[in-house]
Amino acid sequence: MLSRKLLEQKRRFAHFWLSPADTLLDELLQAQDEGLMVTDEYRELAECVNASNEPNRDECAVNIMEQIRTTQIRDDYPYQEPDDLDTIIAECDPMPPKAAIPDEATLYDRIYGALQGRCSGCLLGQPVEGFLRERIEGFLKDTSNYPIHQYLSSDVSQAIRTRYGITDEAFVYGGLQVNWINNIRHMPEDDDTNYTILGLKLMEDYGLDFTSQDVAEHWLMEVPLLHTCVSERIAYRNFVNRLLPPESGHHQNPYRETVGAQIRADSFGYVSFGDPARAMGMAFRDACATHTKNGVYGEMWVAAMLAAVPQAPTAQDAVRFGIGAIPKASRLRECVAHVISCFDQNISVAECLEMIHNRFSEYVPFYWFNELPNAMIVAYALLYGAGDFERTIGLAVEAGFDTDCNGATVGSLLGIRLGARCLPEAWITPLNDGVFTTVAGYGLLSIRDITKRFIQLIQNKR
Repeated sequence: MLSRKLLEQKRRFAHFWLSPADTLLDELLQAQDEGLMVTDEYRELAECVNASNEPNRDECAVNIMEQIRTTQIRDDYPYQEPDDLDTIIAECDPMPPKAAIPDEATLYDRIYGALQGRCSGCLLGQPVEGFLRERIEGFLKDTSNYPIHQYLSSDVSQAIRTRYGITDEAFVYGGLQVNWINNIRHMPEDDDTNYTILGLKLMEDYGLDFTSQDVAEHWLMEVPLLHTCVSERIAYRNFVNRLLPPESGHHQNPYRETVGAQIRADSFGYVSFGDPARAMGMAFRDACATHTKNGVYGEMWVAAMLAAVPQAPTAQDAVRFGIGAIPKASRLRECVAHVISCFDQNISVAECLEMIHNRFSEYVPFYWFNELPNAMIVAYALLYGAGDFERTIGLAVEAGFDTDCNGATVGSLLGIRLGARCLPEAWITPLNDGVFTTVAGYGLLSIRDITKRFIQLIQNKR
């Protein structure tokens, strides 16, 4: 039987993001970011509904959400952010012709490296997900691990445990412990790795020409509702209520521009090796089931960078190439361009990170998993990491915000460029070639076997 503490954590997590009233204040922030005219009257109403215990509070919240979504856009709003694929592509830079697929041994090394890198970066960031940057930095410094040069451990003094609230017992995606390196034997479950495997199975079952409706059906059959988070959980609720994509991505969904779609890009980038245009199209069909606008662009951006190894062989090349896969007049393109500008002007790593934190406050929980600050951190880590795997995943996690998502994404992007043979053993050996997933029917999988399945898709269905 679970302890009272774990049972309470489990129950609390089970209720996250499903009540419109609980998410209404975040809808105000999202609508404001999209340029909608959110008045003080809406804010006052939202605060009252959010604090209410009345049985009709969700109904009231939905009514307010619908009113907000129909308000006018500010006259001074400078962005143009389309939702349909043709207009998105027209607003991006032209993608290069697809490149030839390398020989099987090279391709295997690349995809294996990407999967190992994804797991490694995710595992590094998972224990401190939700920590503020100051808390992360203090813990790292007090454990002689700053800059990061090894996985994070809870095997520390009691004084440090108390100072930083370090614990081993917690409810984490169905597990009952925090995944510090001293508590794991393989890559434990995480949505960042669940979605990579889910995307693989989607293509195996439906083919590479899958539709967004296939995505919705596949999710309902293959992944438990409460093993999803934020936008994905709300979209799942919409699927159950027979709302199909693209409506499922925006209906009563304040988190339509979170990083959740971006962390699903990997499968589509891998199978489109050398063909970033196709990767973007596949990522769009997946993303619009759960997201809109910059949430969708984020998945297309990462998928294009993953696929473009021949066209952009280094991590820094990938960032410069990838900005072309983002619509020109979007907030996401502006954010990534700002990071590139800092790097090109020789702004220090500390100053660049401070710029990101000044633009998006980590003290507003809504932004922890928002696409824009996390995309900036991905670009920042890839540029300033300069192709060094350890430094790159370290920068992504030290930066705060969504530490495991960003660590996983940069790990994958660097892993596919370096290849498995060039990844440092200290970051790969603890994985023991294993990743646990709750995608239906799987459990503990071999990373090597997952790689072989991706290779089969690339070779047989391109």
